[in-house]
Amino acid sequence: MLVYNGVQSTGIIAQIFIKAGIISSNSSIIQQVSYFRPLYFITGIWKESGYNSIVYYAAIMGISPTLYEAIKMDGGNKFQEIRYVTMPGMAPTLIIMVIMRIGRMLTIGYERVLLLYNPNIYVTADVLSTFEQRIGILSGNYGVGAATSLFNSLIAFALVLGANTISRNISKTSLW
Repeated sequence: MLVYNGVQSTGIIAQIFIKAGIISSNSSIIQQVSYFRPLYFITGIWKESGYNSIVYYAAIMGISPTLYEAIKMDGGNKFQEIRYVTMPGMAPTLIIMVIMRIGRMLTIGYERVLLLYNPNIYVTADVLSTFEQRIGILSGNYGVGAATSLFNSLIAFALVLGANTISRNISKTSLW
């Protein structure tokens, strides 16, 4: 609970959860292990949705309006517009976004983990990047931190090469 001018209050999300009966009024969401994963996923969706919506909207705007007019003239409904015009028109953008996401799969955005990090949730919240930071840098084991980072980079590079090769062979769309 936050205290401001002698009045106790909680955050907006905590107040919603308290009124819904999900948490009790004296618990802190960030301090409990059971709330870490849902909170992490919700903040990730919130963080990425803005940029991704702009990219996908731009991909949709790049599709010729005459294709939509043609499918309407042929008697197609909205579902058929999406299936036969929008999705194939967005396919190259979707493929490139997936390949780039695969490259960041192991790094998972450790900044969010560090922001939510506290000793109560080390077991649940510890990922490769926070392990590298906590063991390698804070403990002075720089070799372990460097080896962990190198391992992470090599695996991510191999995943991007594999995804790019598969994409090039299947759909003729690739990063290079």
